[in-house]
Amino acid sequence: MRTRYQILLNGLLYFTLALSFLQWRSLSKTYDLFDWQEKDFASWQKLERIRPNVYSLKTVSQEDLLNLPSVGPTLAERIVIYQKKHGFASKKDLLKVKGIGAKTYQKIERFFE
Repeated sequence: MRTRYQILLNGLLYFTLALSFLQWRSLSKTYDLFDWQEKDFASWQKLERIRPNVYSLKTVSQEDLLNLPSVGPTLAERIVIYQKKHGFASKKDLLKVKGIGAKTYQKIERFFE
């Protein structure tokens, strides 16, 4: 009696495994699961293009500064003037530039090393 149940359970197990495999195989064709390497590489290339540039506070130009959020021509000029007169010892020195408060600093500090 016990053997019949074991045979029946084993049969159900193998049947379930076979159905799962067939389902996985049909999904892999639908979603191109085997093409992940090419897609992954393409995703990394896209990330490289949208990754923000990181500038050195010692060498950043006025043109580069205009690409940053919340930085217009006047503020970019002030940063360059401060850079030439005093230099920047750290990112926090940006807070000494007129027009850069805590909110603006939070928006732009990630662009500097």
